[in-house]
Amino acid sequence: MTQHKKTTSPLSSPLSTSPTLTLKLSPTSSPLSALAPLPHELQPQELSVRERQALSLLSPLPSSTEELARRAYPLTLTELRCVLVTLMERGALSAAQGDRLSPFFKVLGVGAQEARLLALFDREGQREGREELRAQALAALFHSPRGVALFESLDALERVSLCGPWVRPMMALASEELFPRLAIAALYQATPPEARCALLWRLERCRAEVGGEAKRAYEALLTTHELSAEELEVLFSELKREGELEGLSALMLSASAQTRACFERAVSVEVFEAS
Repeated sequence: MTQHKKTTSPLSSPLSTSPTLTLKLSPTSSPLSALAPLPHELQPQELSVRERQALSLLSPLPSSTEELARRAYPLTLTELRCVLVTLMERGALSAAQGDRLSPFFKVLGVGAQEARLLALFDREGQREGREELRAQALAALFHSPRGVALFESLDALERVSLCGPWVRPMMALASEELFPRLAIAALYQATPPEARCALLWRLERCRAEVGGEAKRAYEALLTTHELSAEELEVLFSELKREGELEGLSALMLSASAQTRACFERAVSVEVFEAS
């Protein structure tokens, strides 16, 4: 996972110069509604030799086009782009593989596959619960001019629904490094108030997916920002559901009075329900 540290992320703004990634919930959906499952993930025996080779190049991430071309041989970079986009269209990439697309395509470039990626993003937007596939398309496009324009056209809730490829690596690294914790807090600060409950729900879903430590992940957020009572309820409810609420006890010593009060109420309810 350490390869994520040097990638450009829209989530780290204002800590970086990248656009701020601030999720798409449909008009009738709730921040607490579950996403539909992804299409069947292909098993190794179902992949061709070219497809297996293409996927193997995602880890470790390449640092230059020259390195990537050397590792990809006998595939050309043009062929590599085509194979990867085909796999994305089939829903064959795992979430972990999708999390590497943004830094990977920053090196590879989208080339002639840009139109296919834009079509994939648009097509999946018409289908319920396909945020993960849209997020993968956005991640691949993110460093291209049309990808930047696409990102800028999204509203705050759409950005939140598509932030998984950037948030999951942060959550995985937050247990060991300070920067992802600061980036998580900065993301909250940069998100419009009306989208923050959805963001907190999405942050916690991403943290649970990668098994990150809640205490570390939310350290900067809960000790340097004043979350609203509604926002704290969303976050603490999700942490309680994951059985990790009491792990935040030590953080409450540095939290605001409102945060401590909301935490104590959530813990009290948890104890009452358990009894």
